[in-house]
Formats: sequence, C-alpha cells, structure tokens
Amino acid sequence: MDKDRLALIKVYFDLGLKHKEIVCILEERHGYNISIRQLIRILHVHGFYRYKNPTDVMTVAEFIMHEQRFSGTMHGYRWMYYKLKCRGIRARKEEDELDLVAEVWDSHVIRPSKNLMVPSGIPNVMFSVPELYDSENYMCLIDEEEFQLCQTNALYRDGMASDEDVYNMCIYIMAEQSLHMAKDAYEALDLYLELRQHINDIL
Repeated sequence: MDKDRLALIKVYFDLGLKHKEIVCILEERHGYNISIRQLIRILHVHGFYRYKNPTDVMTVAEFIMHEQRFSGTMHGYRWMYYKLKCRGIRARKEEDELDLVAEVWDSHVIRPSKNLMVPSGIPNVMFSVPELYDSENYMCLIDEEEFQLCQTNALYRDGMASDEDVYNMCIYIMAEQSLHMAKDAYEALDLYLELRQHINDIL
C-alpha cells in the first residue's frame, strides 16, 4: 500500500467527503486511480469507520464561531481554550482555532440556494474537482522554469516590516515599556494596539 496514498485517503475521509468525491480528488489532483470499491476496501482494512470513531471537530468549531461572533471577538488563544474546557469541550491545546474553523468551513456542505449565483457543494471539492459541479477548472499551471526565474529575480523584504522611522520608534517604545515580540496572531494584535496608542500619544 502506497503510504502517501493512504495518508491522502485518511485526510479526505476525516474531512467527511463522500466516496465518489475522494476517488475523483485522488485521480484529478494526485494521480491515483482507484475505484470506489477499492476505496471502500482500503477504508475497511485500515479501520476507517465514519460512525465508529466520530470526530467532534464540528462541535469545537461551532462553539468558536459563536464566541467569535458574539462575546469572544477579541479573545486570545489561551482564553478561548479555557472557555472550551469550562464548557466540557475537549480540544487539542496545540490546535489553532482559526485553522480549525477554516478546515471545517472548507469541508462543510453549502446547501443549494434560491439565488442561482450562489454555488452549492463542498468548498474543498469544488476547488479541487470543479467538473463534479458542471464548472470549469480555471487553475493556471505555472511552468517550473518561470517560477524559478521569478524566485531568483524577486526582491525580498528584510526583517523590517514598515517604514524605518516607525520601526525604530516601535522598538524604542517596546524597550521602554518592557513589551515583547508577539508569539501568535492575538498577541500581535494586542501589541499593535498598544504601540499605536503610544505613537498617537507621542504625535
């Protein structure tokens, strides 16, 4: 059994995709050609049962999306994890909630709407195999040589993320106020808001 193929099957199975969708993605996106019958046999052999080992990712994601929409818009990661724990919802502490919400969103089913301009289906599958939804694949393949040429000629930024004067002012304020570099997106937002307040006070 190809370990890479098995890993891909597990990923798409855990995302909740149907057998037909998994088979199509494996062929169109990864070059693995197997039948639905083969897929079912592989799932059975390796103990992948949809209902025997259910994941509660959706439960975690629904709680986080509710909190982000209402009371928890500005909550940091640790506070959100604590609220999950208080509600009796078990989540892996190292799992980033934004990635979790994105994963669930990309694998959920968008129901058909009266608005014909709104697509329906599973975002991941719609992107990977648009032919399943009577659409065209607009993906533009890039030539490897052109990619290497762009990479060679690209001008990369240095460690300075802004205007030099603003950067130096921020470094000075951080040293004066004993502020530290952010470790995640929430800490970065807190740091930005505090630096902006200090800069506004100076100006």
